[in-house]
Amino acid sequence: MTMFRKFYICPGVSGDSPEEEKLLREHESEANDRGAEFYNYGWSSGEHWICSKTAHGFLGSRINPKTMRVTHSWVSFAEHERMQPLIFRKGPLSDFLQRLIGRRWYLYLACRYYLRLAQKNVTNEEGSQPCG
Repeated sequence: MTMFRKFYICPGVSGDSPEEEKLLREHESEANDRGAEFYNYGWSSGEHWICSKTAHGFLGSRINPKTMRVTHSWVSFAEHERMQPLIFRKGPLSDFLQRLIGRRWYLYLACRYYLRLAQKNVTNEEGSQPCG
C-alpha cells in the first residue's frame, strides 16, 4: 500500500483530479457556510479526505470517489481534547510524566502513538472520520 500526503497551502488551491477538486471546493464551502475562518488549511489529508483547523474547531471532509458525495464532520476543540489519551492531555499528569521520564522520551512516546494511530486510520479509512 502506497501512502502519500499532500500539503494544501491555502483555500483556492486546485486539485489533481475531479474528485480532489470537488472535495476541496466542498470543504471550503462548508467552512464558509458556517462562517468559520481557516486557521490551518489542510493540516491533515489523505487520498479522499482533508481536515482543517478552523475558528469553530476541526472540519473534516471525505469524498466517496464512486458517488462523488462529500460528507463533512465537525469536532470542537474541547471535544478533540477529551478524545486524547489521558497521558497526552495538557495538565498535571502530562507535566508529571515529562518530568519523570524526560521531555524527549515523552515526546517520543507521543509521536509513536500518533504515528500508529495515523497508520490505523489509513488502513481503516472507510470506517473512520478524518478528524478526531
